[in-house]
Amino acid sequence: MNHNQRIFLAGIIGVIVFTAPLLLFSHVSKLLLTSYVASLVATAAVTAALYLGANRKQGMFVTTAGMILVVWIYAFSNLFYSGVILLLHYTNAWQMPVKWFILGHIILAALCAWKLLAADAGKEEIEKSELKLKENISQWKNLQMQCADLALKSPAPVRKTLENVKDAIRYADPVTAPQLAEIESAIAENITRLSQALQAGDNEKTEKLSGEILLQIKQRSEIAKSLK
Repeated sequence: MNHNQRIFLAGIIGVIVFTAPLLLFSHVSKLLLTSYVASLVATAAVTAALYLGANRKQGMFVTTAGMILVVWIYAFSNLFYSGVILLLHYTNAWQMPVKWFILGHIILAALCAWKLLAADAGKEEIEKSELKLKENISQWKNLQMQCADLALKSPAPVRKTLENVKDAIRYADPVTAPQLAEIESAIAENITRLSQALQAGDNEKTEKLSGEILLQIKQRSEIAKSLK
């Protein structure tokens, strides 16, 4: 049995659980009928949320789980509200008019819908930021891989220098920011020039470019610290 089958089976069980108590009453009041319909709405909402969460094509698990939690809170609020009002009704402690009972359920559903819309908007922004962060980290990791490859292929006279460049990039903070774009671009350009110098066997230029890159990495770290 796969996830979808389990989810729909749980939904069917929920419908049965909420339908069974109706058999205990010889007369189903409008209040009880309204509560029953509301419980089916809650069951359907949870089933749909779990199904969409399990079959999401994209997005982060954390943000998806947050939206499912909103639906679960609505479902429990729905059942708690109905339970309290029905208890008061059948113990003759207080009789709530059906129209106000229905209005209460509408308000609960509207609050859930509002929270879902707000969560969805926040979800998009969080995932955009996360995607941008991953792209930026990936770009810095690419520079790290390039330098590791250059150090591996470098001749003995400049190998130590290239190892220093590789380690400097390796231990630098990979998280970037718009303010670092210019210096990161300059670092990437110098690494390209460094590769060309190595291929040409120009050790003097390799040493010079390595020194520039080390200085740029230090400057980048200082700027990054000032932004935190």
